Amino acid sequence: MNGDRQPDTAPLPLGLCLGWGAGTLGISIIFNTGNVIVARFATDWLGVAAGTFATVFAATKLFDAAIDPAIGMLSDRTRSPWGRRRPWLFGGGILCAAGFVGLFFVPSVAESPYALLYVTAALMLYALGYATFNVPYMAMPAEMTRGYHERARLVSFRVQAIGLGTIFGIAGAPFLLQILGSDRAGHRMLAVIYGAIALAAMLACARFTAAAAGSDPVSSTLGFGERLRIAASNQPFLLLLVVKTLHLGGLAASQLVIVYFFVHVLKRGYGYLGAYELVINLMLIASTPLWLRVSRRIGKRNAYIIASVASALVGLTWYWSGREEPVVWLFARAVAGGVISSGMLLMGQAMLPDAIHHDYVRSGGLRREGLFAGFYTTAEKLASAVGFAATGAWLQTQGYVPSLTGGAIQPESAIAAIYDVMAAIHSALLFAAALFLIPYKLDATMREKAPAL
Repeated sequence: MNGDRQPDTAPLPLGLCLGWGAGTLGISIIFNTGNVIVARFATDWLGVAAGTFATVFAATKLFDAAIDPAIGMLSDRTRSPWGRRRPWLFGGGILCAAGFVGLFFVPSVAESPYALLYVTAALMLYALGYATFNVPYMAMPAEMTRGYHERARLVSFRVQAIGLGTIFGIAGAPFLLQILGSDRAGHRMLAVIYGAIALAAMLACARFTAAAAGSDPVSSTLGFGERLRIAASNQPFLLLLVVKTLHLGGLAASQLVIVYFFVHVLKRGYGYLGAYELVINLMLIASTPLWLRVSRRIGKRNAYIIASVASALVGLTWYWSGREEPVVWLFARAVAGGVISSGMLLMGQAMLPDAIHHDYVRSGGLRREGLFAGFYTTAEKLASAVGFAATGAWLQTQGYVPSLTGGAIQPESAIAAIYDVMAAIHSALLFAAALFLIPYKLDATMREKAPAL
């Protein structure tokens, strides 16, 4: 991005929107495959205890969270022929894909006393690459356009890419594992295929966002305390941080246990999980234009509240599911969940550049997108880390039995813990997120331009 190209409120070119959205496709494939498949791969094929793996995974998330603000500020200050953000997209895409693939090639605890160290190293590389790509990437929408509704349109390409990436990661991965084999060799082949696809998407994003509007690099260096003060003084941004932390903490917990829920509770296996996720994400993609229209009518905040409450209510219905539940109810839940998830994703992501732009207006025209994107992604990682670690620890304390063959019989206490995470915990966090959205005030009447300097 070049410093002389400034955003306006005109519609962004379709090619630019698609190019930017491609980055989400790559990240989403790796993120969703990792969140859903990696935990069971580690516990049921590498022999790592559920609590131990969750702790290591959470620690790498904390590392990721710790470096996010620094990466955001460094991208704000970057000077290159490719602009502030795109060099980070190239480097981060390569590191992220390498760490993801490497995770599936580590030895089991039966093969090496250092197996856990190998797992930790692969997760650290993945976390570093994810942060290097994602923080500058999330800073870009606030630079690319000043239009309130145009930001929602731009982010809709990200939401649809999330849906497509989730189809790859959660729906496609189980189907592929049935073809490739659900053993270690099958997981390794899956990792190579998905790593290559994700890498191609992230590099395409770096390549095809060359025409994006941008801003000159920030010349000043701020200490962490000053950066924290700036972020904390932006009330809409602070509220959004709390909402996303609650939302993503619940999402991390439910994503970790969903594969266990299908395998051990519903007794339906990877095939049904893949079909369920396929329906959810097809509905997510298809309903994105609907939520764009809803947000234009009632505003992003109100649409987000409606979607959060509806998702919580649907989540509670997992308590009434089980092995004997008719399949039609399973897929009815998938249809409703897909439509609702589209609204939560779109509104949450579209509100972020609005909150970042609020700082641009308040500061008199200072461009600090990377600073805010860094804190935002830090909150994402902390929420995921806590949700993942707490869920893994809960399963272990409730007696979940690890295995080297994937065939361990789970006690009733572990089954009850899986139910609690899928239904009550996830839904409670979504209800809380809806409450914190009420004071959020930014809407289409917000000022689009900064005061003259």
